[in-house]
Amino acid sequence: MKGNFINKKNLIFILFVLLVSSITCHFNFAEATEGHKFSGEEIYAGVAFGQGDVAKLFPEVWSKENLKKLSTKESKRKALKLIAEMKEVDPDYFNNLEKAIYEKKDPKEVKELLTRSGKILKKVDPNISENTQVDSAEGACVTFVTWTAVAAIWVAVVAGAVVVASTVTNDKTSLMNEMLTKNMVERLN
Repeated sequence: MKGNFINKKNLIFILFVLLVSSITCHFNFAEATEGHKFSGEEIYAGVAFGQGDVAKLFPEVWSKENLKKLSTKESKRKALKLIAEMKEVDPDYFNNLEKAIYEKKDPKEVKELLTRSGKILKKVDPNISENTQVDSAEGACVTFVTWTAVAAIWVAVVAGAVVVASTVTNDKTSLMNEMLTKNMVERLN
């Protein structure tokens, strides 16, 4: 009788431990990054080039398939090179992006900075096409920035749908711009 009681106690204890561990182990990536502050360079690399942990916070922009394609050493090297060249053109750009997200928490300023990045990219490489419109896998019309000097078909999305120094806009891309920059501020804070 006493052995049976101990077994029940053990069983209850084991079930309790399993319950607690399953509850504490279930959290999403956004919660895991809570309190983690990304640099302006990391933010831009994630949003614009699908690089690093920041890109994983934007599945509406970067599908798992695209993230896998962009995780090559060559893609990472090219993105880092481009970011370094952007810093040469505008040394304060990435600090300003970081401040707009973490200190000011201002989606409008983030959008302006991402738009300005297109002008910086154009100075880095005049072959960048600012107005290329295509349909994404999700079926939404987005604006892409093509960096033809990197590779023939290497395409970098700048903020998913931000029209970079472009006169081509419509209501759909404008709404996507607003949503994505708002999501950037919310998900990174």
